[in-house]
Amino acid sequence: MQEHKWVSLSGAAKIIDVGVDTILRRAVDYVGDPDEIHLHRCPTGKVRRMKLKLGEGTRQDHRYYAPDVLAWLN
Repeated sequence: MQEHKWVSLSGAAKIIDVGVDTILRRAVDYVGDPDEIHLHRCPTGKVRRMKLKLGEGTRQDHRYYAPDVLAWLN
C-alpha cells in the first residue's frame, strides 16, 4: 500500500499559503478507494477530498489530498 498525504482544510491552505475559502472553492469529493487515488487524475485546478477517520478516537472529517494542492504550484 502506498502512503498518501491527507491533510486538514487548514493544512491544505497552509501548504501553499492561501485562504481556506480557496481550498473549499476548488474541492471535489473523491469517492474511490483512498489507496488507489494515485491511479486517478484530478480535474485541473481542483483538490480531491474525502471524509476520513485518521486514527482511533478521532472523528471522521474532510481531508484533502496534498499532492493535488501542490500541483497548483506548477
